[in-house]
Amino acid sequence: MEKRKYLPDSYRPTIEEANKYIALTYSDNPEVGNEKERTLVELFEEQMPKNVDIHDILVKCATLNSLANTNIIDVYYVAKHIYDLKIDERLKNGDYDLVDDISKVKIKGKEHHFYSFASKYCSYHQPDLYSIYDRYVNIVLSELQSTDPFSNFRSSELRQYKCYMKALEDFRKRYGLIEYSKKDLDKYLWLFGKECVSNYNKNKK
Repeated sequence: MEKRKYLPDSYRPTIEEANKYIALTYSDNPEVGNEKERTLVELFEEQMPKNVDIHDILVKCATLNSLANTNIIDVYYVAKHIYDLKIDERLKNGDYDLVDDISKVKIKGKEHHFYSFASKYCSYHQPDLYSIYDRYVNIVLSELQSTDPFSNFRSSELRQYKCYMKALEDFRKRYGLIEYSKKDLDKYLWLFGKECVSNYNKNKK
């Protein structure tokens, strides 16, 4: 059997493990973490739920980029790109292709792929429809798949949002986590993956 790089070889997701990591999501600085989350939720869901005014979109892009560390190099280009896409109906319908469309932005003649940002932008608008893509989640899904196949994908395919969402759904079913919301599953997989990578890097030193 193939050996995992980051995850413990014997690790298998359980409800107990999921609950532990969801509870610990902001344990390093709970006040700051929860305030950031609340700010983004209020901004996207309550204060500026629509995407018809470029000024509103620019505020949301700038705030998300700052609070969620999405590393957007020019938020105006991204905001204008979202404005031009006219996304509200597609957001409401849970169109997964929208994430891929938002992520591909041309800035000064060069195409960039802001995949994690795009998933977050959609998720903060519609948390029940969109999960957040993150490299730590990719690591967890990919390493579990390599030793305990629960779906049908290659690691590189997780950067196609439809494939990513199918992998997450198959993961939930396989390990009995079907009752968890997309947001809670995001928290669990992100923190667990981050911890695994951190432990691996410490052991290398």
